[in-house]
Amino acid sequence: FQAEDGIRDRSPSRGLGDVYKRQLLIEAIAERPDWKADLYQRITPYLNEHAILATNTSGLRLNMLAESVPENVRSRFCGIHFFNPPRYLKLLEIIPTADTSKDVTEFFMHFGEFYLGKGLYPQAIEQTDQVLSTFPENTGALLISGITYTRSGQTQKAIVPLEKFIALRKDSPMAMSDTALQTAYYFLGESYNVLGQPEQALPALESALQINSTDADALYQAGMSAQAMNEHEKAIAFFHDAVRFVPDFTDAYAGMIESYTALDKLDHADYARGMQAFSVKDYQAAQKYLESASKGIPDFVPAYFGLALTYEQLNRLEDALSIIKIASCLLYTSPSPRDGLLSRMPSSA
Repeated sequence: FQAEDGIRDRSPSRGLGDVYKRQLLIEAIAERPDWKADLYQRITPYLNEHAILATNTSGLRLNMLAESVPENVRSRFCGIHFFNPPRYLKLLEIIPTADTSKDVTEFFMHFGEFYLGKGLYPQAIEQTDQVLSTFPENTGALLISGITYTRSGQTQKAIVPLEKFIALRKDSPMAMSDTALQTAYYFLGESYNVLGQPEQALPALESALQINSTDADALYQAGMSAQAMNEHEKAIAFFHDAVRFVPDFTDAYAGMIESYTALDKLDHADYARGMQAFSVKDYQAAQKYLESASKGIPDFVPAYFGLALTYEQLNRLEDALSIIKIASCLLYTSPSPRDGLLSRMPSSA
């Protein structure tokens, strides 16, 4: 959005291709029926077949607005009101039109219970079951059913709705940018890990990562799957990728320690112990382990970067700068100048 003369340009002509990825769009423009009708005509061609279009109107008749919505979308059109501030007032109002399907209203009732109610899992499960008894292929209800079962500890029951959701969505032309599909793959993989079935978990998590390769939680779960199958090199690669995106991911460092130890790479395990200590702000322990790792594996750049960060936290700024120079040398120069820098490694305080 760009602001000119204090007015924000919220033109719907910008980025309309992105609309296809959304499962819920809420219109909240000025109370002008002609403006709303024009907006609906602009955005509805880009809606995916499962998306819900809602209006936040307070004073206009819903059935009148529905007439300006294309017929193939009217069953997925309704009114919606959150009560401010929604993080405190856990109330959601749904206003169906004469054409709004029961599928949509039931889904929203569940949505309100689960997301605004903050963990009312039994009620959420009851409502999704009601929706699915009538509309067994309702993707929204399937996804939230799977997530709810996972979060409530009923992991085995999560598998069926998640796999059914994936089967319905995986062949969509937009599958590789479908965040809901990525979420389903993630929770399916996590569920299989909890059930002790890493062979089923890893393909689901790898599918999630094909959609979003920066999901640190999916990377961690994939590492746990590989580790459970004794594929420790693969597990370590996943854990390293996870901490690239979340540097203080303590559990990922714990996974590294286990896999490095299984491979008898004890100096690398010290690196992971050092970074685990760093992630919980135990900088003295981090210094001990990372100094040991950098001496034991002098070409392992991550150990130097971890040590530099540790020295910085200990206010040893000159030592931190020296370590950064060593790391840069390892990355960009030949071995001969490295050796001179390595001989000037700071000594422990």
